[in-house]
Parts: sequence; C-alpha cells; structure tokens
Amino acid sequence: MTNLFRKTAQWIDSVSAAHGRSAVIYSRGPHSSHEISAGFGIVSGEAFESGGATFATREQDFIFSIADLKKVGYWPPKLDDIIKVPKTSDSIDGNTGTFQVASANGLEHWRPSDEHGIAVRVHTQRISD
Repeated sequence: MTNLFRKTAQWIDSVSAAHGRSAVIYSRGPHSSHEISAGFGIVSGEAFESGGATFATREQDFIFSIADLKKVGYWPPKLDDIIKVPKTSDSIDGNTGTFQVASANGLEHWRPSDEHGIAVRVHTQRISD
C-alpha cells in the first residue's frame, strides 16, 4: 500500500520546485558549482558592538530537494559550501548575496525538512552582498 503522506510530501515538493523556489549557484570548492533551485527558509540577524564598531550578521536557511543535491553530487551538504543568490527579476527582496554553509549555535548545519527524506534545510551565514 502506498504511503499517502509520502506521496503528498512528494507532490508538495514538486509544486514548490515549480512555483516557490529560485535558482541559486551552489559551490563546493573552487572548481565545482551548479545551478540548483532553492526555497528560502528562516532569516535572522544579529548586531553586536566590539571596539566601538557595530557588526551585523545575517543567517539564512535554504531548502533544497535532496534528489537535486544528489544529482549534482552535493549530498550531504558540507560546512563551507557556498550558495550564491543572484539578483534576478524573481529574487525575493533582500535574499541576494553570497552565503556560506555554517552551523548555528553548535547545531548541525543541515536537518531534514520533512519526515520522508524529500527536502533538507541548510543553515548559512551571509558572507557578502
């Protein structure tokens, strides 16, 4: 018997890929990069002062299809992978720039986005505009 929840999760993933994601450039190392579609997850920021200067950090979660990451050989996500969000006509305001895969507060840098192994949430920190 087919698992109805898994089938529904796959359908939601396909609809999201077609209508709710944007193209990003995912790089691993200096010589390997691929265009892949990503959804935008949690965004957070923090400002702190040090030596009279104010510094701001920006964290962004991206949601990827695990099948897409496997297809380009980037499964599982690794620390220091780079995700570039180009400025395009369909980019979400403020979600452009270069992000580096990083752990958040000592937690894993990626986690499943669903219980069926269809999508993954990858945590990053913005490293440039």
